[in-house]
Amino acid sequence: MTGKVVIQTSEVDKHMTTQVIIVIRWIRRAEETNDYGNLPCGQPPRCTNAAQDRDIIHAAEATPQSAAVTIRDALHLHVSARTVRQRMHKEGFHHRIPAIKEFLMDAYREGRLRFAEHYVNHEEGFWE
Repeated sequence: MTGKVVIQTSEVDKHMTTQVIIVIRWIRRAEETNDYGNLPCGQPPRCTNAAQDRDIIHAAEATPQSAAVTIRDALHLHVSARTVRQRMHKEGFHHRIPAIKEFLMDAYREGRLRFAEHYVNHEEGFWE
């Protein structure tokens, strides 16, 4: 025996819920490289360069209420809105659009005023 542990690929497949062919590829790669550890994971290539990142930040500073989609379209960038948001978040910009507030109609204001005038002279114990 060469000191290798023999594991059936079907056993690995059951425990890892992956296809047998994938397990076979992992084993072959490990035997070829004599490395049974994890492969180093690299970062995906960047979609924007430093100048485009700068432009995104300048646009965010100039128009604080702009959404990522608006900034992307204004700068004619061919990236996702998520990428624009990530660049903004990295620089500390966390734009949030305020909730839309319904304005009070005159009828509501008049009703509130009538209510307040009607109950203005009641004692504090009335409200308990």
